[in-house]
Amino acid sequence: MALPVAAVVPLKISGGHYTENIERLRLMLDSFELFLDLPEKLPVFVVCLAAEIAAARVAFDRYGRTELVFVPEDEVVPGIGAHRAIGWYKQQVLKLAFAQAGPVPFCLTLDPDILLCRRLRLTDLVADGRCFTSWMSKAEHPHWWTASAGVLGVTADTTRPGLNVTPQMLARDVAHSLGEALAARLGTSEPWLALLDVRARWTEYTLYALHAEASGLLDRYHRDDLPGGRRLLGRSVWKPENFSNYSLREIHADAAGAFFTVCASHTNVSAATLRAMFDELVGSLATV
Repeated sequence: MALPVAAVVPLKISGGHYTENIERLRLMLDSFELFLDLPEKLPVFVVCLAAEIAAARVAFDRYGRTELVFVPEDEVVPGIGAHRAIGWYKQQVLKLAFAQAGPVPFCLTLDPDILLCRRLRLTDLVADGRCFTSWMSKAEHPHWWTASAGVLGVTADTTRPGLNVTPQMLARDVAHSLGEALAARLGTSEPWLALLDVRARWTEYTLYALHAEASGLLDRYHRDDLPGGRRLLGRSVWKPENFSNYSLREIHADAAGAFFTVCASHTNVSAATLRAMFDELVGSLATV
């Protein structure tokens, strides 16, 4: 039985803080080896610049719980490799485009700076044809919702929660419908490439959620009742000062803790520091 979910992770390995992304992705995959509990290997599509894909491919060993598939960016969005858009927007477009054309109904979006902190089963991701979703208040980043509402020509309903940041679960049917809506709105047959030229601070999940709400698809494909009351994303490091009391052991030990955590690469916490922290967690589990 094929899994109804596949994962996608955009990967850049050169320039600035991106040079540690191979080590960060290795660490993420090691956390999957430790905690992923699925009936089959999870397909993880690693989307790279064509010029970097060979180096990325040889950097990883064979994994038992994931199956890595390396894909050039231009196969996901033709022409994106030559586009001058900054990386933050490019990786957002790549996630949406992959979700639209993905091989299975649901897509788990990832970044290299994500770690899995506890056992994750298929029923923690998808149940009864809907995916469990990470939510946030629209009031946390109102400018994202306002900008995306303007792109789509809809109103942002601030009374209901919106999709949180990566990691996130997306539905192929919703992403496909969003692509069609953007094509009509932007007057193009290549909506994902055209979206990069829109001068507004949209984000991928605000576009997706607002369209899903407006089209009546949000509740059809998404749910917020994760088993045990857990969340997909919990305590994370978004600013350097967040790291002072950050502990993977404590996150794992939290009885009500989330499945994933993020230690954002732009905070410049080194991959070696995170590896030491992860090894400490592994050691503590071995002694239980």
